Amino acid sequence: MSLPDWMNTLKATVLPKPPGGGVRLKGLGVVLGLVIAAVAIFVLSHTLKHIDFDEVLAVVRRTHPGADRAGRDAGGDFISQSDAV
Repeated sequence: MSLPDWMNTLKATVLPKPPGGGVRLKGLGVVLGLVIAAVAIFVLSHTLKHIDFDEVLAVVRRTHPGADRAGRDAGGDFISQSDAV
C-alpha cells in the first residue's frame, strides 16, 4: 500500500534552534545542581554540629537496653528500626 501523492509533497516548517541555546540551558542546570548540593551539604554539616550524640546514644540504650555503641544487641545482630520502636 503506497502513500497518496499529496503526502509526499508535504513539508514541515521547522524553526532552526539558535546556536548555543541548549548548551547554556544545560550549563545552567549543572550550576543549579551544584548549588543545591552545596547548600544541602552546608545545612547537613551545621545540623550535625549541634547534635548531642551522647544524648542520642542514651536514648538508644533506654529504648533497647542490650545495645552496644555499634548499634548491635547482645546477640551481635544490628538493631532494626522496628526493634528500636
